[in-house]
Amino acid sequence: MPLPEFLLRRLFVHDSFADGREGFSFALLNSLAPAHITGLTLAVDGAPVPARAVSLRFASQPERGAASVTASDPCPLPVGVAVTVFVRGVWLGRRRLTIRAVTREAGAIAFSIRPGQGSGCIERAQPHENSPAGTNQFTEQDWERIRRDWSTWWAGELERPLAVLVGLEAGDYSEILQNYPVELPARQVLAGQRGALLSAQCYGDAFPRWWPNFGPGVMAAFLGAGVHVAPETAWFTPAETASINGLNPAYDAGNPWWLRVQQFTRAAIELWGNEVAVGLTDLGGTLDVLASLRGTSRLLLDLHDSPADVERLTERLTGLWLRYFDELCALVQPSGRGVSGWGPCWAPGPHYMLQSDFAYMISPAMFERFVLPGLEACCAAIPYALYHLDGVGQIPHLDMLLSIRRLRGIQWVPGEGRPRSEEWLPLLKRIRDAGKLCYVDVSRAGALQITRALGRRGFLFRIDEHLEEDEVRPFLGLLAQTGPPGS
Repeated sequence: MPLPEFLLRRLFVHDSFADGREGFSFALLNSLAPAHITGLTLAVDGAPVPARAVSLRFASQPERGAASVTASDPCPLPVGVAVTVFVRGVWLGRRRLTIRAVTREAGAIAFSIRPGQGSGCIERAQPHENSPAGTNQFTEQDWERIRRDWSTWWAGELERPLAVLVGLEAGDYSEILQNYPVELPARQVLAGQRGALLSAQCYGDAFPRWWPNFGPGVMAAFLGAGVHVAPETAWFTPAETASINGLNPAYDAGNPWWLRVQQFTRAAIELWGNEVAVGLTDLGGTLDVLASLRGTSRLLLDLHDSPADVERLTERLTGLWLRYFDELCALVQPSGRGVSGWGPCWAPGPHYMLQSDFAYMISPAMFERFVLPGLEACCAAIPYALYHLDGVGQIPHLDMLLSIRRLRGIQWVPGEGRPRSEEWLPLLKRIRDAGKLCYVDVSRAGALQITRALGRRGFLFRIDEHLEEDEVRPFLGLLAQTGPPGS
């Protein structure tokens, strides 16, 4: 069970906040029992602090970057020895700091503090219609509400937008699982994550969820690609450099990464099946997987030099993709908590956020030949499919995507350095005018701007700013009522 609040309060050293020209610092003191930190993340008013900006230092010892703290290389936390946490390039002022640490012994703990308050508190609330509920407080009535409202949204009949907000981001707890040794049992790893799940606060249309995160496009590892791991991500590289006409990926039931994904999925369902929607891993898109098997530069040349082989391989990979998808769905659906994936979406049946990030680099003609057929095949097999439209380089493909009759909707991601989603109203209007659902990450103000211009129906907003608990209900009420003038 999660640590009691009074114990969490004792971890923070009273009056230890210090602001400086480079950032701020504070101290933690373990007075309970020896522990090992396997992960440390911070957020200021809900905005994540980059791991590279955070470091830890014990007395008379050199600083250690928080990004280097992993399950395989933990940071010891002895009793009675204070650790100073330095945050550079970020200034706290009077804002709220959320500290989330994962320990080998007690699992995940999360609490928030403000300068001058001197203590931390774990945030929990009583469940109520569209108000926050912790995972351990999510009732059958809450799950029935999720089923009712999400199913109505998928049908295009919900009169309001869906709004997903998750306190402490713990409801999307999904660290890179390759950080754990493969010989470590999945149940043992997941036992340490229960605390984070229990401390999650689900607001609006959010729901308790977890998915086995083995990096974007892990299907490449199922087919023999090399696996490379960093504290916050994983990536895949070709295992061999043979010519493309000699590449023949095949299903391997004994592949260790495929077995590991299944082990974690089964273990999560056994441990939390009635409390949490256990989602599908990030399989990736077929061209993305092929890029991992061939190398991105070589695949770009293959599109010109060996298009028939690329066509052959994308067709083959689509069949393999659907086999992996079907087998994972067969694992999660019996739990009765719907189907979800790496995104914050719930569906009453098979669902996936389809993608082809590689498509950013190719022409519409190449998209039509090498990507579109696979997407059409997936949409024919998946009744609740969305597409992850990531970046302005994919906009030329939008009309083809909108022509896929069984594609339910589009997630629009403008990309780093681009205007926020609410500044793309003509593009969002194209999506909605085509009869497709539309999912975007926005602020509160951005969500209201979109509904004033385009109406409430058919939108899913993941609110990416922190809201205090007493701000949630007024915002959700306003969002449900805001629409174009005269509506």
